[in-house]
Amino acid sequence: MSTSLFIRETGAMVCPGDLLYSAPLTVDGEALQVVAGEGSYVKAVSGGDGTEELVLLSSKLGIVQWDESCVSVFSRAAPGSLSTASSHTVLGPRPGDYVHVRILRVQRMFAYGEIIAINNTWCSHRRGFGAFRGVLRQDDIRTFHVTKDQLTPPPPSVSFSSGDVVLAEVVSQSDVRQYQLSTVGPQFGVLESTIVREDGSLEKLQHIPQRRDAMVSLSDGALHLKWCPLL
Repeated sequence: MSTSLFIRETGAMVCPGDLLYSAPLTVDGEALQVVAGEGSYVKAVSGGDGTEELVLLSSKLGIVQWDESCVSVFSRAAPGSLSTASSHTVLGPRPGDYVHVRILRVQRMFAYGEIIAINNTWCSHRRGFGAFRGVLRQDDIRTFHVTKDQLTPPPPSVSFSSGDVVLAEVVSQSDVRQYQLSTVGPQFGVLESTIVREDGSLEKLQHIPQRRDAMVSLSDGALHLKWCPLL
């Protein structure tokens, strides 16, 4: 298990499950002084060598805020970043809109997720507004007529994983709260993906310049198949 200290700085934008803080768990160490505030929770991770680490994770979308030794996540946007919209201003995306989707379930030919932002505006599901859902089919990941100069992505079952945050374009509305999405454009794909390492710690995969079909783990150099924006 890694015993290095990790602190997510105030003002950082996070999603549910993102790492906020981690440190070795000791009787009189700093790890025991850090407490979870609004929008965060504590998890103790045990390693195979008997060591323990205190991990604080985000439980919501929002902005990190430290108040001395208390870390919280508030549902508001930092200046110049995604803004938070009320249920009066976000009633659902339209064809051509850009959406951020958190993948919830993956099958071989389809990936399903919850739309968490529309045109760079966080969705709010208060006051009875349920979550908007998005569906990605294999045909909507790439262009229909593939040439030798175009990449052929893997199917959704290996293009995406549960928990991935994906940027996509709305193609059509297939239900009251369900939308058909596309990641054909070079700017669309997996923006963020987190894996659990063997020691139980979390690691964010990194994009590879000029590659749309994989992300890399910096800890061991392993490639993970993903459908990513072309950087």
